[in-house]
Amino acid sequence: MVVVGEACDEDVSASTVSPADRPKLGAWMRRPDEFDAFIFWRQDRAVRSMSDMADLCRWARDHGKRLLFTEGGIPEVDLTSPTSEFMVMAFAFAAQMEAQAIKDRVNSWYGYARSTDRWTGGAAPFGYRTVPHPDGGKTLEVDPETAQLVREAAERVLKGDSLNEIVQDWNKRGIPTNTARTRLAKGKAPRETFWSGFTLGRVLRSEGLLGRKQETVRDENGKKVGMKSILVKGSYVQIAEPVVPLEVWHRVSKVLNQRATTRERSLETSALLGVVFCGACGRPLYQNRSKAKRPDGTAGKEYRYYRCIGGNGNRGCPRVRFRGDDSNGLEALVEMLFLSKVGPVEVHRRRHVEGEDHSAELDSVNRRIRRLRDDRESGLYDGEDDEAEYSETMRWLMSERKRLEAMPTREATVVSEPTGETYAEVWSRLDTEGRRRFLIDTGVRCEIGSVEGARRQPLIADAGEAEETANRPLLNLMLPEDLEQRVQAWMDGHTLPEVTTRTSVLLDPEILSRFTNVEL
Repeated sequence: MVVVGEACDEDVSASTVSPADRPKLGAWMRRPDEFDAFIFWRQDRAVRSMSDMADLCRWARDHGKRLLFTEGGIPEVDLTSPTSEFMVMAFAFAAQMEAQAIKDRVNSWYGYARSTDRWTGGAAPFGYRTVPHPDGGKTLEVDPETAQLVREAAERVLKGDSLNEIVQDWNKRGIPTNTARTRLAKGKAPRETFWSGFTLGRVLRSEGLLGRKQETVRDENGKKVGMKSILVKGSYVQIAEPVVPLEVWHRVSKVLNQRATTRERSLETSALLGVVFCGACGRPLYQNRSKAKRPDGTAGKEYRYYRCIGGNGNRGCPRVRFRGDDSNGLEALVEMLFLSKVGPVEVHRRRHVEGEDHSAELDSVNRRIRRLRDDRESGLYDGEDDEAEYSETMRWLMSERKRLEAMPTREATVVSEPTGETYAEVWSRLDTEGRRRFLIDTGVRCEIGSVEGARRQPLIADAGEAEETANRPLLNLMLPEDLEQRVQAWMDGHTLPEVTTRTSVLLDPEILSRFTNVEL
C-alpha cells in the first residue's frame, strides 16, 4: 500500500462538520480517481454522527473506495455486508452519544461558570490579563501596562483628542493591539499590527472596563453582533476590579457618542480650521487652493485661500475669501497677533479634577432592584432556599442604595497649573497641526469681516493708501477670560501697549504697527 497524501483538518470538529465539508478531507473526496482507500486513525476521528457515517459509506460505495481504521471498532467497513454496516452504524451511534454527552457537560459547566468570576476562555480584554483562580481555572485581574494605556486614552478623549489622533500616536510608539499582544504571547506572528479609531472606540465603550463579565450577543443567524454584561438575578457578574471609574466611563462614552453624530472631517491639513470664523455668518473658514493660469494656458503658481462656504442669503454672508499663504496672509497675521498678545506669558495647563457623583451607580442599583422584583413576580424564586437568596440579595441592594444616597455630591472642576513654558516657546516647537490644536485648546477664536463688494479680500493695506477705515476687513482676536486676565497681570509689570480682548487690528494701522514692534 502506497500513501499518496494526507488530510489533517485541525480545529475542525467531527461532531459538527461532515467529512465532505472539511477543507482537507473534502478536497480529497472531490478527487476520487487519485486514490483507492481512506485510512482513519479511529472511527470517531472520521465521524461522530450516524447520518455522517451513512453519507460516508454511501460515498465510498458509489466510488468504489475502502474505509479503513487503524484502532478501535472494526478494521474495515465491508460495504457489501449488512452486518458490517450495522456494526459501523452502532459505533457511530456510540460516538454521537459520547459527543452529545461532552457537549452537555461543557454547556452545563459554562452555565455554572457564567455566574461566577471564572474566565471561561479566550483572550483577556484590553486592560486585563488572565491569572489562576484560587479555586481552579482562570480569572481576570487588571493589567498595569494595558490599563494605564486605557486610562491615558480616556483622559485624552476628555481633553479633546480624537480617536484617530490617539491611535496614530500609539502606532508611532509601537503599542501592539490586543490581538497582536495575544499572538505574541503565544510566540505567533501578529496578524493585526496597527490600531484603528474603530478598535479603540470599541475598547473605550466596552462595559468590560468596569470589571463586568461579558458574553457574546448574536443575531438570528448566529452572527456575532456585540457584547453585553451578564446579569444574574438583577446583579452584574463582577470578574475583576474596574480599569476606570464608572463616572469616567460614562463621560467618555458620552463624548464618543456625541462625536459620532457631529463629526467634522478635513481632507487636508489647515492651519486655522476651527480657529477663524466668518464675521458675517459665524461659520468656520475652510482652506481651498487655486492655480493661476499662464498665458499659454498651463497651470501656474498655486495659491491658498480661506473661504466661507456656508453663506446664506438670508444672513447676508458675502462668501468672500482671504489669502492664507503669503507674508501678509491670514495665517501670518493670526500668528503675529497671537504671539504679540500672549507670547511672553506662561502657559497654564488645565487639569480636570474629578467630581463626586454617584448618580450612575445609584441608577444601576435601582435597576437591579427592579429586575430582582420582576424576577420574583415571574416565579423565578420558588422554595425556601430561593426566598432566602432573594431576601439576602434585596437586603444588600437596599443597604447599598441607602449608602449611595447618603454620599456627598461634588461637581467636577478644572484647575489651571503653570507649565514653566511661555506661549512663544511652545509655539516654536510645534508643527502646523500642533499649532492649530494649540490655538483651539487655548480657546482662541478669530472672526474676520470683509470689504463690501470685494470677492478677494486684502488683509493688510499699505499705510499710504487713502482707503476709508470702514472699508477695511475687520479681524477680531478673542481669548478666554482667564487667559486675558493673566495677560493683563503680566502687562502690569511691563511696558506694552494695552491690548483688549477683542483686538480689531485691521481698522487701525497704528495698532498693527504697535504689535509688530513688540519684543517677545
